[in-house]
Amino acid sequence: MVKHAITSVNQSHMTPPLANVLGLVMAGGQSSRMGQDKAALSKDGLTLLERAKLVLKRANVSEIIVSANDIDGACKDIVPNKGPLGAIWSVLNHQIITNQSVMLIVPVDMPLLSPESLEYLYNKSLACQNTCYFEASFLPLCLVINDALYSKLEQSIQSEDRSLRALLHALGADKLVMPTWLAKGDEFFNLNTPEQWQRFSLEMQNNPEKRN
Repeated sequence: MVKHAITSVNQSHMTPPLANVLGLVMAGGQSSRMGQDKAALSKDGLTLLERAKLVLKRANVSEIIVSANDIDGACKDIVPNKGPLGAIWSVLNHQIITNQSVMLIVPVDMPLLSPESLEYLYNKSLACQNTCYFEASFLPLCLVINDALYSKLEQSIQSEDRSLRALLHALGADKLVMPTWLAKGDEFFNLNTPEQWQRFSLEMQNNPEKRN
């Protein structure tokens, strides 16, 4: 049991926290193309892991957990080498879920995500009572926690296709188009290589408002 991995956030100066939401940062990838642990990469005093947690906090998520096998206090995989589905399965089966009905999931390597996009994703999921994701990317993801999730997730983990795509299809998830008033063009920029890290560093240098 790893309840100590959940971070409580002082929300006194913020709008009320999103109801019944657990924030999950996916940080368990191999980082093979980057050549070093992406979660620990730092720019302007913040690691990518800290940035991912911060965007969830700014989206008013009050409980956050990290999925990784080599980070202290994180939720470790119950069954190894199952990718994102294994991470979600491990969180569900580590008895971390209490009264949460939704899991808001972000990857550690998408540092330009905005809290407004996460709130929009959550509100759409709440309105339709269904799992939702954006058309441009399977992550971030607002995952409804119910019996169907447990059943479909277990089936997906045991199948040959253990992709998020397959799980979302099995769940009948809703695919959202990013509204033009919200789209910033680069939110789903994903860091996988040293060249992409250099591009991100340049973006931070040229756009100070994105630094934190």
